[in-house]
Amino acid sequence: MLFCLWTAEESGLLGSRHFISAPPVPVDRIIVNINLDSIGRSDAASAKTRTHYVVGSAQVTPHLKTLIASVNARTVKWPLDFESQEDSMRGSDHLAFHGLGIPPAFFFSGRPETLHAPTDDPETVDYEKVQRISQLAYEVAAGLSNRDKSIRPPAGPVK
Repeated sequence: MLFCLWTAEESGLLGSRHFISAPPVPVDRIIVNINLDSIGRSDAASAKTRTHYVVGSAQVTPHLKTLIASVNARTVKWPLDFESQEDSMRGSDHLAFHGLGIPPAFFFSGRPETLHAPTDDPETVDYEKVQRISQLAYEVAAGLSNRDKSIRPPAGPVK
């Protein structure tokens, strides 16, 4: 299991693309990319329920969606939306992995009005949400690492 922090996402995914160009393990051994991006917010559509989006898993690898939903149901029990933000598939560092056929699970708060704004301050962070979504990502990663088989689809790189 590798934990990575990227830089320069807004400048063309420079950090994640560099990682993929010279990975420390063979690319075919990377079974999934769990991307946490802006997890401490809620956009206008999810503000009341604090629902969190999980982009890519339903569209690319339905088995991953099933695994995430199952892990969530028995652990953190956070409201998740797997469908409505699928147009965000190109919105973060998971794209570098997706292009190589590595399934993404992009945990994403949507686009709250404070995103990339001068009002994006620490007091606007939902720290409970950060903790719970981080715990969910950990539980999913642990579940994946203990599987006997890969969750990756058998096909090659995705275009």
